[in-house]
Amino acid sequence: MAKRQRRVFSAAFKAEVVRRHLLQRVSAQDICTEHDLHPLLFKRWVREFLAAGADAFDRRRAAEEFRLRIRLGELEMELARRRRLLRDVRQALAEPDPPLAPAENC
Repeated sequence: MAKRQRRVFSAAFKAEVVRRHLLQRVSAQDICTEHDLHPLLFKRWVREFLAAGADAFDRRRAAEEFRLRIRLGELEMELARRRRLLRDVRQALAEPDPPLAPAENC
């Protein structure tokens, strides 16, 4: 028995078949039969589409979002570091200077 080669579906194709299912009321079984899809795969596509719209299928957008989330975390850490530094500087400026020792007469 020959092993079936894995197929890769474009984001546009996934969005189109899910929209057809949701808007035109074509049954999931008919779509799966027509495009030779496994029903669980199609259900996952529908779930992802309902959660995030057509952008859910765009890998580049997901990768960019991941990169931006990492950058956001880095910037938040930098902001926290600068706030601590600013707090320390303000605290140092608010403290009175220690009194000077009396000068000894020579």
